[in-house]
Amino acid sequence: MVYGELNYQYAAVCVVVGFFCTAMGQGLMHLIMAKHNRNSYIAYSVALVVGISAIAMTLESFLSLSQGYSHRSGGICQ
Repeated sequence: MVYGELNYQYAAVCVVVGFFCTAMGQGLMHLIMAKHNRNSYIAYSVALVVGISAIAMTLESFLSLSQGYSHRSGGICQ
């Protein structure tokens, strides 16, 4: 919003999807933890998400490098 880069339609969809996915995830984790009486499933789920993200970022980097794109650090302050 500060730099005028926010797409409000995209942001609204992301807020709604994020809210419902968070509610479903919370409910599912509550059921799993109540059934098995273990809190370690929270750490397992965080590790799974981080692992999937690392694999996806690596694949994306290899694919873009193989197509000839160069990676440069950047952002809105270029």
